[in-house]
Amino acid sequence: MTSLDTVHIVINPELSGPIPTEFGKLSLMRDMELLENALTGTLPSELGNMAALEILYTGNNMLSGTIPTEIGRLSSLIFWTSYLDNLEGPIPSEIIQLSNTLILLRLSNNELTGPLPSELGALAALEILDLVSSLDS
Repeated sequence: MTSLDTVHIVINPELSGPIPTEFGKLSLMRDMELLENALTGTLPSELGNMAALEILYTGNNMLSGTIPTEIGRLSSLIFWTSYLDNLEGPIPSEIIQLSNTLILLRLSNNELTGPLPSELGALAALEILDLVSSLDS
């Protein structure tokens, strides 16, 4: 396997700017760690095209905006961490589509609003849920 799509990405903590939408073309990538950078902008909806993605770590950046509904298309997603950012709005109901795979969901210390989505109760594989200081109804 020499394809760029299979590379484990660990980003340099000095990177800044938006997450490139072109990452959505990396359909075979399994692990994308973008922790503790100076990334700005939103979580691109194109990330939903990364069908093999199992680990998505985007925490402790300066990301903002809402969580894209396309996150529900990440049918292989096991671990998702996006803490200490400025994500806002509700957790999308499309998260229910991850019910058989998602083990860890950490969205703590964001600016999420609305009630706790009932869909979270249907995440059968979920073992760790961290929403500390995230939801304000």
